[in-house]
Amino acid sequence: MHHTGRALIGAVAVWGVAITCFGLSPNLWLALAFLALAGLGDTASEILRRALLQHYTPDRLQGRVGSLWLAQATAGPSVGNVEAGLVARALGSSSGAVVLGGVVCLAGVGALALAMPGLRKATLSRPPDADGDDRAAPAEASPAAD
Repeated sequence: MHHTGRALIGAVAVWGVAITCFGLSPNLWLALAFLALAGLGDTASEILRRALLQHYTPDRLQGRVGSLWLAQATAGPSVGNVEAGLVARALGSSSGAVVLGGVVCLAGVGALALAMPGLRKATLSRPPDADGDDRAAPAEASPAAD
């Protein structure tokens, strides 16, 4: 996939916008539609993050990095729920906490996109070979590897 980093940034931004709109929704059906869109953004970002992590992590570190990934994926939502509850209590409104969470997500993804050009340029496609052909065979299958 070309432009994987940009797609990841876009998927996280979709989640942030959808959550913000969910918090501002005046009726149930619209709120549910925004939750479905947030789920789409979250699922896409999860798949892209894991794929990029596997692609760029050296083989010798896959186990260690994978275990850290699992730890954050398990604990992260619980920590986020506690934070959202504390913000809702401070604001006196759960919808205000949801809106603030979406806005903070958008600000964070924007800041990271600007601060990390490598993320914007990340890709899952193979680099082109010497002739510029991006359909080059893997190194294991080339005659030079024999």
